[in-house]
Amino acid sequence: MKWSAEYILSLAPTPSTAKRGEALSTTRKWRQLGGSPRAIWGMCQSSGKGYYHTQVDLQGGPAYKCTCPSRQFPCKHVIGLLLIYVQQSEAFYVTEDYPDWVRQWLEGRQEKAESSEKAAEKAAAKAKTRDKRMIQMAGGLEDLETWLTDLLRQGMAETEKQDPPFWNDFASRMVDMRLGGVGRRIRELPAMQRSQ
Repeated sequence: MKWSAEYILSLAPTPSTAKRGEALSTTRKWRQLGGSPRAIWGMCQSSGKGYYHTQVDLQGGPAYKCTCPSRQFPCKHVIGLLLIYVQQSEAFYVTEDYPDWVRQWLEGRQEKAESSEKAAEKAAAKAKTRDKRMIQMAGGLEDLETWLTDLLRQGMAETEKQDPPFWNDFASRMVDMRLGGVGRRIRELPAMQRSQ
């Protein structure tokens, strides 16, 4: 992705968040600015004594995380960090040795992505199985139509002369074509004829 100040400011949920983010785009308000091809991070001075841990996954979305209490997403700290990234990239210490808080977040994102990918593969396999089953069932229904048409042509009285294998063979064929309910009904037909 090609980052620019305009694009970063467009990510801000409100104009005031963009403005506050611009105010934070100075290195004197940050500590431990670091980055890699995958992510950037830094610690921004809070209004108290502490620091907000801010990080951006540059490849996965992008995605952001900040420990500040803001309900804006991305927050002003993320906007400020990204603006420093595009305007003063030399301020970032380049390393693949992530701080624990960044590594844990990235690993969690990776696990979620892999889990989503597996779920998508499972859904695709299920859909493929369902499609195959529907094709089998459609073929079975065509065979059933042909078989019933032949029975009607011969006359129903002729079916009384058929041996059990005649019924069972076709019933088994229906089961093989994923039409088990139809197969059961066909097996019941000789008994139904005898009861009349």
